[in-house]
Amino acid sequence: QRLKQAMIKSNEAGFNIHVHAMGDAGIRLTIDCMEAAQKANPDIVREKKLRNVIAHVTMITDEDKKRMAELGIIASIQPVWGADNRYTSPSMQDMFGIKRADQWVPYKSLADAGIICANGSDFPVQRTGALQGIQSALTRKLTPLHDNYELFPDHPVPNPGEIVSLKEAIKGFTINGAYEQHIEDITGSVEVGKNADLVILDKDIEQVAENEICQMKVCETIFQGETSYKA
Repeated sequence: QRLKQAMIKSNEAGFNIHVHAMGDAGIRLTIDCMEAAQKANPDIVREKKLRNVIAHVTMITDEDKKRMAELGIIASIQPVWGADNRYTSPSMQDMFGIKRADQWVPYKSLADAGIICANGSDFPVQRTGALQGIQSALTRKLTPLHDNYELFPDHPVPNPGEIVSLKEAIKGFTINGAYEQHIEDITGSVEVGKNADLVILDKDIEQVAENEICQMKVCETIFQGETSYKA
């Protein structure tokens, strides 16, 4: 009840709500409270285009995926976490059991449900780097940049059905992230009238092997049309 009232007052004041929730019970409680806040303030939500966010969404029921989509709640997820599963982190299997442990970071099913997935790294828990996140999203396997890579270089993927396409992974790190921050009209994609915010890579990301994406190099970074870094 206290969380629900806090969210109602936050949306009423015109604030977006951003909650970190891991586990299906915690995520359901968060959705319940966000739903109450949005229904209590429909005019404000519509006028200010409020975008409530749940970060991590590591385990969630199919029913709650549908609710998130219907309510327009954004999922802020960390693709690099999808590679840490019951094979690489045996304690997960002990805590949750195999069936629920395999629901860890359900990226593709979230996107397929119509939820906008904005990707991040969760720095400083994990190192920054969109290329590592993209590779993890496409393989759900540890990359050489994971701290525990040498221990589990060839671990099985328990839930390959949650692997997404390259296009979906890039969207998560670009336009969907901009949408979460209310800046999709000025950045997040290369379009006439927007900032020229982009990187030039040393290889074609559509042609390079999936397990080599995180090792690609940034040749140049352009921010608002000006070069801010050049190798």
